Amino acid sequence: MDAVEALTENGIPVSVISTLHSGNLHSLEALYEGLRRKGIFAWQLQACSPMGNASEEDFSVSIDFMDVIRFVEAHMFHSDFAIGIADNIGYYTDKEGYLRGDLSGNACFLGCRAGLSAIGIDSAGNVRGCESMYEDCFREGNLREKSLEEIWNAPDAFAYNRQFTMDKLSGGCSACRYGKLCAGGCRSYNYFTNGKLYESPGCAYKNLPLYKSGK
Repeated sequence: MDAVEALTENGIPVSVISTLHSGNLHSLEALYEGLRRKGIFAWQLQACSPMGNASEEDFSVSIDFMDVIRFVEAHMFHSDFAIGIADNIGYYTDKEGYLRGDLSGNACFLGCRAGLSAIGIDSAGNVRGCESMYEDCFREGNLREKSLEEIWNAPDAFAYNRQFTMDKLSGGCSACRYGKLCAGGCRSYNYFTNGKLYESPGCAYKNLPLYKSGK
């Protein structure tokens, strides 16, 4: 928070990302009030994945997406800064078009972009579709061995997204009306929470009457 204050006081625009788990979800309101006093321009809320250090901590990464969504809905239209949810929280509640930090009403989640319009390169030169997919099985190549163009254009590169078909969806996602758009949600979050690339473990839409009625 001191760093945020130092930056904003010197005219440097600051956005904040908060990673949510069972140990801090109850602090959202306090965090919001604290950030209001710091003069930031954007705040993004994302779900914690059990990867890296987070896989060894004593908190649970399981959270109710609806708790986060309801919090954002309560603040997004009158906040001093943009507030929204990350791509691993959702999807398709009635305010979906506004929840991603864009109040145009058109900012709907359109599936994981890893290897489609996004790419991650780590400090060792390893290339992945997204830096959140931090597992060797997602490494497409290394810039010390091949050019980025070669890696990007390889025939089987980023196959988990480039070769996605509807029959890959599993669990509740396989019968969801938004399956074609959402494609099962965030690949990284899915993989690290339930080991299934094409099944969101806690999609908010599954909690809606519309979903439960099969419509």
